[in-house]
Amino acid sequence: MTTLSLIEQILIPVVVLTLLVGGIAGVALGIGLVFRAECTLAFIARMNRWVSTRRALKPLEIPRSVEPAPSVHHPLFGAFLVLAGAVVIYVLALRLQLPRVSIAGGPGPVLWAIAVDTIRWILVAGSAAGLLLGALMLFAPARYAAVTARLNYWYSTRKLIPAGSDAMRVALEPKVEGNPRVAGWLIAGASLAVTLAMATLLFTRLH
Repeated sequence: MTTLSLIEQILIPVVVLTLLVGGIAGVALGIGLVFRAECTLAFIARMNRWVSTRRALKPLEIPRSVEPAPSVHHPLFGAFLVLAGAVVIYVLALRLQLPRVSIAGGPGPVLWAIAVDTIRWILVAGSAAGLLLGALMLFAPARYAAVTARLNYWYSTRKLIPAGSDAMRVALEPKVEGNPRVAGWLIAGASLAVTLAMATLLFTRLH
């Protein structure tokens, strides 16, 4: 399967369907603003409930050490990593042959084949990393300690993200609340145009 065929058979239909559903939802929202402004504005207010990611992700920002005990850094453990990594790489990269999937079978088998192949190469990359660490543990323990210390360096996203970037911004809502019917007609008209365009495109693809 080429990249162009993948885009044409899977990515474009997903984008079209997403825009079609969004257009229908926009039409419903616009009609609600025109004929039931109070109820629709109350619904918008409920949907605008703000959840701070800094508070929700704070437990994930606490450093936790999961370093094994010193006894685990035994040469036998390094030999196990080298042997297991080599076996997994040999089986998955050289011996395992996945069946070819045709586009004619539909997007389901194609997506499943892509997922399986992606997991396969992730496992191969992880096994290669484990093999390398095992070799360092066996033949260069000082270098292994330096590498693990470098990999264990902690980066806090709370410090990287500028202060105030997590604040709620609702620049459009006051304008919609001030002129709900005008905003409703504009939203409904623009959404209807998107819906008709996506429906026409989807109909032409299916026929």
